[in-house]
Amino acid sequence: MSRLAYNNIFLDPTYSTVVFTDEGATFTAAQPLSNLAKMQLPDYAQFTGETAELDADAGAEYAVDVLALLGHTLTDGMQVEFLDGATSLGTVTVANYRGLAQNVILLLDTPVTLQTLTVSITGGTSEAAYKIGAVWASESYKKCFAKADYGRNTASLSNVAWASATAYVDARESQGAQNFRFTPLARADAIGPAYPNAEAVLREINESRVVLAIPYNADPAQSIYGIVESTAGPKVDAVSDRWRASVSVTEQR
Repeated sequence: MSRLAYNNIFLDPTYSTVVFTDEGATFTAAQPLSNLAKMQLPDYAQFTGETAELDADAGAEYAVDVLALLGHTLTDGMQVEFLDGATSLGTVTVANYRGLAQNVILLLDTPVTLQTLTVSITGGTSEAAYKIGAVWASESYKKCFAKADYGRNTASLSNVAWASATAYVDARESQGAQNFRFTPLARADAIGPAYPNAEAVLREINESRVVLAIPYNADPAQSIYGIVESTAGPKVDAVSDRWRASVSVTEQR
């Protein structure tokens, strides 16, 4: 089933709560780790070498079932392991596709309670530089969008420059608007008493302003990370007595 992840616990544009630590001493000072807490992926952190490790401390404990690195330049075959202390939550092998988003995503069947996430990256090339746009950990809404309701823009970004560490006017990002509709919902799943319901989720999405949409096949290359432009619904269809809702985002890569 597809998922709509929201409430990233490491989103902190003012960098007042979240703390990132360079455990491997491989990230560069010119692109600070605090960039990983921003909405705009082109504000990136960068490391050099075969391996890297960072800790992301959210400042409090949260239940999460989606972990991700967004907007990266890691190469095929590199591995990303997500850990809670010494406990491995899973390892993902990087596989990129031309013109598609470069995200590493780990989906958990059961939520874990997490405050500090360790991300360990291996398999890089000596002296090579790699960029990461954001670290993600959040809950997700699983009554989401069907295959027929999911679409994306696959325009190539190869000629668009990365942003500097402090600005993103000429950012490496796709400004394409993306819209996806929730599958038809029963009343309880749309407005309650079931929880989470679509109305409650959309309320939280409008507050956090960013989402990570993961399609039915869980392919990270087909995922969409974006800043929320608008939400609609849930509204009842008078004919079918089912409820619909949708989210429109400006995609960030």
